[in-house]
Amino acid sequence: MASAGCGQDRDGRRRAARDGQVVVEPDGTLIEAFDAIREGVLKDRSQFYQDLSVPFFGANREGSNASQGARDDSRACGLHAG
Repeated sequence: MASAGCGQDRDGRRRAARDGQVVVEPDGTLIEAFDAIREGVLKDRSQFYQDLSVPFFGANREGSNASQGARDDSRACGLHAG
């Protein structure tokens, strides 16, 4: 795996360079997904992190044992991180 510039990682996936270059990846995540994240964080950061904890801990799956405390702690860590 190369340490600088654009290249491929061990799995053959493209990655962006650390110097700010952007790699256009046709099968990558759509920019709309990142726009929604930015909008959610700017609108209500606390609620965004609370909502993010649901899929992160699998709380939306049947039989999940994700506690509200773990979800609240995750939200608090997100808020402290910025």
